[in-house]
Amino acid sequence: MQVGRVDLAQYLSSFALVVSLATIACAQSASNPILWTDVPDTAVIRVGNVYYMSSTTMHMSPGVPIMKSTDLVDWDL
Repeated sequence: MQVGRVDLAQYLSSFALVVSLATIACAQSASNPILWTDVPDTAVIRVGNVYYMSSTTMHMSPGVPIMKSTDLVDWDL
């Protein structure tokens, strides 16, 4: 390696490290998925460490679907 020139292997290694760190950082964040469902007029409450969400959908009529989550990302019906 000459002074003033970047070694290609060192450049590629640095690039791979930056990409892998960025991927890890992105993997830890949540994103809002597209849901093909009807969930209008939502209401969310928290009881302890559990969140409950209801909506006014007519798919479960008569009745109101109540969903449950501990992380506001994954919901169980």
